[in-house]
Amino acid sequence: MLDLSKGMLEAVEDYYGVVPYTRLENEIQSLYAKDKLLQSFIAKGNPLPTMYGNVYIDGDGILVVNIVDNDTQLIKEVSEALKGERFYTNYVQYPWAYLQTTKDIIDAKLARKENSTVVDNIAGVYLDDRENVIGVQLLDFSEEAISLLKKRHGFTCSGFQ
Repeated sequence: MLDLSKGMLEAVEDYYGVVPYTRLENEIQSLYAKDKLLQSFIAKGNPLPTMYGNVYIDGDGILVVNIVDNDTQLIKEVSEALKGERFYTNYVQYPWAYLQTTKDIIDAKLARKENSTVVDNIAGVYLDDRENVIGVQLLDFSEEAISLLKKRHGFTCSGFQ
């Protein structure tokens, strides 16, 4: 429950952590920083660096830059592009381009209705910036359905959504 004895903003901050308007200000700055980063990649002639894992905005509205394998050259490039901006880096396993290509392959298989029993169980496929994975939404979460999906389509991950 909100304790309004301190005042509204203080009570909201105590209850929720970050004051909502502060989060929104952070998000606006993060979107600006994201654009600044992408423009720097384009200016250098490489709009999607190999070790770039994409970006997302965390719960406090701060920009997070995913970088594969702690790539020092990309870290340096990101730091230069975002000098003076609030951001942090997160080290991930897969480059964003790899995830996009893999998702395109999955989408093509779904469109062709290969293995219709399996395809009919898939509600959606999406790219997840935060987890650096391809998410698969299933209608049936039974062990049998998941096993069939792994067997027929070569999925190797253990967690499905």
